[in-house]
Amino acid sequence: LNALDRLGPPPDERAALLVELARAEVAAGEVRHAVAHCEEAAGLAALAGRADLLAAAALVIGGAGDPAVGRKVAALCDRALAALEEPGAVPSPEAVRARLVARRTYLDVETGRAEDAARASDLALRRAEECGDPLALLDAVQARAAVLVHPDDAVERRRLGDLAIRTGLRSGRPVAAVRGHLWRVDAAYQAADLAAADEGAAAIGELAAATRLPGARWYHLRAAAARAALAGRLEEARALSGEAGDLARRMEDRVAAAVTVMFAGVLGVVRGDPGELPRGHRDVLAALPRTPLTEAARCLFLHLEGDRDEARSHYEHLRSSLRQPVTGVRSLGVLQYLTELVEAFDDAEAAGWAYALWTPWREAGGLPGAAESMCGGAAARAAGRMAAVMGRLDDAVAALRAAAEVNLRLDARPWLAHTWADLARVLLRRCREGGGADDR
Repeated sequence: LNALDRLGPPPDERAALLVELARAEVAAGEVRHAVAHCEEAAGLAALAGRADLLAAAALVIGGAGDPAVGRKVAALCDRALAALEEPGAVPSPEAVRARLVARRTYLDVETGRAEDAARASDLALRRAEECGDPLALLDAVQARAAVLVHPDDAVERRRLGDLAIRTGLRSGRPVAAVRGHLWRVDAAYQAADLAAADEGAAAIGELAAATRLPGARWYHLRAAAARAALAGRLEEARALSGEAGDLARRMEDRVAAAVTVMFAGVLGVVRGDPGELPRGHRDVLAALPRTPLTEAARCLFLHLEGDRDEARSHYEHLRSSLRQPVTGVRSLGVLQYLTELVEAFDDAEAAGWAYALWTPWREAGGLPGAAESMCGGAAARAAGRMAAVMGRLDDAVAALRAAAEVNLRLDARPWLAHTWADLARVLLRRCREGGGADDR
């Protein structure tokens, strides 16, 4: 590129090389550098009147865990779509437009900016399927998977997983195939099917080893850490999560790096030990964009560290979100964090809101997103705890007994221990309050 610059290349030639450089940077995990080069390429493509090159620059970067990156890529998609509509623009295949629409929809869903994410993702998926373009299909599938937040969506999640695996492998997009396996692992956890979950995790490991791509490796480490934690192998889980954090920092992905901090915080909640939180964790979370998920995590970790007053202050601003329906996978993460705080602050009103959100999931062994974060075990445990906070002890006992059965099937040892302890406390309380002849 430097050698070409000395020759004074035309804008479109330099733009094409920048797009190729950005693709290589994405493969190497250098997303922030890739974004800058895509933006530079887009500017040169616009100067040259090359809407096709502008579209190519917009389509280099797929997933964007960092909202700042997502906004920049979404803006590139908008510029490309507008350029393709300008009079005199070089006719573009419908596949390119479908890819841009699917990428834009996915980014809107990912960053929480889609007004009607479910409808938008459905339309993008249908357009991509009609077009038949594999890259458009992969983006549309990602957008659709992000809004599947109901228990009866498990069949669709598995279907999308299969579609992502087939399409990703066929089109040379192995990280997309990895995500497809993760969705299948999510569905397996939900069904408390450990054999299927382990099969999916093994497939992710094989892809990571075969491709040696940093993104695939990161997902494999996260899935392995989640599985180790579920089985109670906490030392192994810490090591795997730490390795994933190191890799994310080398990739310059601050959001991916923060997942290690959040994982450590959940381990701290499981063990009741604030020492699980790494040094500097507050700075890591403070550097992230303020989203409901990061704010709920920050609040829970303040409470874990014993800063109850500050945690309570933050919690008062967050609790009302439990009155809103769950709209995306990240909303389920917020629900899990806030459930811990509802119980900690004995908030009966908020417990009622949370209970309504947990009730549809009572038979589930895990929620969407568990495969790459941490499987929280039987959802019935959360429902039972919320029922106990409300004083509905019979409902709490029934839910906690159901949770114990699911956690036994999952071999979720830390969560099973917590479930038994929760049940014992509720039974003792019910006995003291004069109810429950079968409290034994």
